[in-house]
Amino acid sequence: MCHVDKENLPTDAEFKGHESVIVQNLKIETGTVNLKKIRIVV
Repeated sequence: MCHVDKENLPTDAEFKGHESVIVQNLKIETGTVNLKKIRIVV
């Protein structure tokens, strides 16, 4: 939730509760992972 400074609101403003809002983002990205493994030669 965001804080609202009541001094910036009109004097007749009334709190009417909360409202849920859903925001969806689509994130497409690539990634590279460099793995090193142990080689043992006998």
